[in-house]
Amino acid sequence: MASSALTASQNADLDATTRAMWQKTRVPQVLLRMPLYAKLLDRNRRSWSRGDKYVFTADYQETDSVGQWYGKGTGLTAGRAVSLTKPWFLPKFGNIPVRADMEEMLLNGSGEETVINLSEYLVKKAQRAARILLYKAAYAAASTDTSTGFQSIVQALNHDATYAHTTRATTVTNKWFQGASLDDTFADQDTARTCDVSLVRAMYSKIMKYVEDPADVILICGDTNYLTLKAEVSASTKTTKQGTMAKYGFASFMIDDQIEVVQDYFLSAAELPAETTPQKWMFMLNVDHWHLMLHPERSFALKPFRWQAEMTNGADEWLGRVLIAGNLACDHPASSMWLSNVT
Repeated sequence: MASSALTASQNADLDATTRAMWQKTRVPQVLLRMPLYAKLLDRNRRSWSRGDKYVFTADYQETDSVGQWYGKGTGLTAGRAVSLTKPWFLPKFGNIPVRADMEEMLLNGSGEETVINLSEYLVKKAQRAARILLYKAAYAAASTDTSTGFQSIVQALNHDATYAHTTRATTVTNKWFQGASLDDTFADQDTARTCDVSLVRAMYSKIMKYVEDPADVILICGDTNYLTLKAEVSASTKTTKQGTMAKYGFASFMIDDQIEVVQDYFLSAAELPAETTPQKWMFMLNVDHWHLMLHPERSFALKPFRWQAEMTNGADEWLGRVLIAGNLACDHPASSMWLSNVT
């Protein structure tokens, strides 16, 4: 009976260069190359979650409506205002298949004849594919509660879009769960804005009442807007202080020593062809209210390669899968803001 594995030496090399390497670096390599996810890791906003849904308790209104001013002889009223609700999210599932056929596995070798280590190459390609998959999900304008991918930043902050199974409409329906609005109309998200420091300060002013630690705030924008802001800041100061995200390899700087501006190369029409002018998008996020929820058994885990010819009519190739389970959730959209038309 034919063996289902490679020779011992090749199989050992495969394990050492593919599974073990991925196990060691899977989460950092995938997440630390994206500004939002890197910031969530930096601020410890990642959690391991199980269960059939993710539920957050939200305090959505003050209770001063039951208060009463009274005078001598006035009867005191009694009342109670409901102030808590539970937005909820479903877990999402994804995978990146990693395939290698018989020629790739057998002829690549493991000695001097190997120009490129195929196992290492496949892992790096799978890691990049996982990042692209997450990027597109995070910025997907068409994201919904029932979409198969991770729910997006855009859906969370988009005015009037249903989010976390909670309907929203301008100032009329669940205003407390809307993304922040510069004009307090919740109808100004697409208004054309000029990219300058005053705009950044205005955005920060709108969310600062929800900010407990300025280190939780990050402004993410594409190449053009980033360079515009940096040029303005550089012209007014002798130095441009680097932001904390620079340690992860991102281009970043600080405004007023409070607001970290990070350049996201992925916010472009070329990288996000399914979106409308993403290069004009600007996000100010308070990551204290964002949660990256990953299932501990599927947190970008690469499952062992299996020889497909073990099955009847199976191809002579090996297949592994990078598995993802979880979601990206915001429990307080009013603490963050998205502007879609900044130039």
